[in-house]
Amino acid sequence: MLYFTLLLNAVLHLPFVSLPPCSIHVWRQCNTLAVARNFHEEDANILKPRVDCRFESDGVTGMQFPLYEWLLSQLYKVFGEHYEVHRTFSLLITSLGIIYLFGFMKVVTRNEFTAACCAWCYTWSPELFYHGFNALPDILALSSGIAALYYFSIWIENKNSSFFIISMLLITISGLVKLQYLMLGAVMAGMIINEWRITKYKFTSKQILMILSGIIPVAITLIWYRYAVQLIHISGLTDYGIEFRPAENFSAGMKTLKDNLLSDWPELLFNYANSLLILIGLFLVIKLKKWNSPGFLPFLLLTLTYLIYHVIELRQMEVHQYYMLPSLLIGIPLIGLAVDFLMRRNLQWVLALILCTSPILAAVRILPARWMKTDLGIPKEFIHTPQLSRLQTALPPNSKVLIGPDKSGCIYFYFLHQRGFGFTFSDDLILPNENGELKISEYIGRGAEYLITSDHQIPIKPELIPYLQKLILQEGDFSIYRLKTLPQK
Repeated sequence: MLYFTLLLNAVLHLPFVSLPPCSIHVWRQCNTLAVARNFHEEDANILKPRVDCRFESDGVTGMQFPLYEWLLSQLYKVFGEHYEVHRTFSLLITSLGIIYLFGFMKVVTRNEFTAACCAWCYTWSPELFYHGFNALPDILALSSGIAALYYFSIWIENKNSSFFIISMLLITISGLVKLQYLMLGAVMAGMIINEWRITKYKFTSKQILMILSGIIPVAITLIWYRYAVQLIHISGLTDYGIEFRPAENFSAGMKTLKDNLLSDWPELLFNYANSLLILIGLFLVIKLKKWNSPGFLPFLLLTLTYLIYHVIELRQMEVHQYYMLPSLLIGIPLIGLAVDFLMRRNLQWVLALILCTSPILAAVRILPARWMKTDLGIPKEFIHTPQLSRLQTALPPNSKVLIGPDKSGCIYFYFLHQRGFGFTFSDDLILPNENGELKISEYIGRGAEYLITSDHQIPIKPELIPYLQKLILQEGDFSIYRLKTLPQK
């Protein structure tokens, strides 16, 4: 069943492997791909990630540990920079997460069929089905965290220290790539406490070593994020905000929580079929009072840790559902309970119906809305290869370019393969700075040589006409101008 899960997942994704970054959260995909490209083209130093909207700087700024981006840049060196490379890379990472989830649940449940069903349900999370094929570091963090749980559970079984070391390395990678995935350490903590119970709450040297070893991933992760914040402060480039984002107020927070509970979790995170299994599993936990079972404490600690994280980042949960991906690992044990219950009650036909419905719901939810629409959420010129190629090659290499209007601050830069100055709205260019100088004049003074814009009003704005020296290219809605410097009057 596991092999069929992996095969079906790949088959459903492969028709879209050549798609550019597009659809929901395309800005996050473009930012990720831009950093990977800059590792490939400029400097492969993983400690110095670079963004495109960098003004006159070198673009180095702080972000989560850019392991996904760096690994992708190494693949670019081998296979070239193509959309197929990053999509296949993400699909491979997701597939490894599915395999490790199967392995972890097999150790926990001691039932291969139940583990396979859990891996199947995990695969058909619509949010994972979508982002597991995108340039998103969260996928690496999630899969690394699941792999860490697998090796830790193996270590609990046979006490081979090599598995413990591997699990610590993987949970460190998971936290470095995305800080919130350190919460999976709560599962490990629950397993350690269960082991502690067996020894009648006596501390042994091995248990003390485990606790100290658990501190290392947290320390390394926090050191990186402190360094990243320093880079942001030095550069002034805030593409990646490293901060807590609670709800703006109580009313907004309650609305977000309501949407999460009634829509995001049942539809996007788990899908409705899996949600039915989760409800059955939750009912069983309450009815059977499994408080003293070995799996309850790790499950409880993870749930509590996740809820704290969810509240701290509640503003992100309003539209960034991929921040909720860790909650999948709360639902999976409940799915396992439901599978066992239905099998023991000879309700295999009910289970089969739910399992067969799961991939259908995931595909119906994602494919038409995200990858099969005419409007992919990016300008049409970026989809049409000849047009995009002409826009990308119209300027000399390493030109300092002023690009916009682009609210994302990265989509235009990535597709046009340019670096330099960005603006959100066209009127931003005619706003005065603290010295009374127009922004466009300031940017020219700081090195901007060309303007690329999709706003047809810019060339006819009286305030901007004096700064436009020559039209170089008109391609669809995009125009490229050579800029000139004029004294302010």
